[in-house]
Amino acid sequence: MKLGFVMVYVDDVPATVDRMTRGLGLECAGQLDDGTYAELVTGETTLAIVKADYGRSFFTDAATRAHFDAPARRFELGFTVVDVVAAYGRAIAAGFEPVGPPEPRGDSDLVAWIRDPQGILIELASS
Repeated sequence: MKLGFVMVYVDDVPATVDRMTRGLGLECAGQLDDGTYAELVTGETTLAIVKADYGRSFFTDAATRAHFDAPARRFELGFTVVDVVAAYGRAIAAGFEPVGPPEPRGDSDLVAWIRDPQGILIELASS
């Protein structure tokens, strides 16, 4: 399933944007000067990166505030890339943690798993 808009809450928006643009080659569509919000374009998905404290400040009930306190590691994102091996190498060089090296999936597709330092699990796929 491809999502059109995904929002991820992180501690450091500028650092996350830097890793995602350098490591995954994503395009930054815009970001706020105060470092609380940015949008990255993945091709099919707009990835909104929001500072955790910023999102939490809008809500007062405990259940909703706990949602913003949850670690980003529960998010899984999928990106379609032209060259999985090259994207995997760039991501590791940019500080992403290797989870699963590039391997075949199906007849000709490749897939690899990495984890952003914020804990975001990312699938790189060639189709």
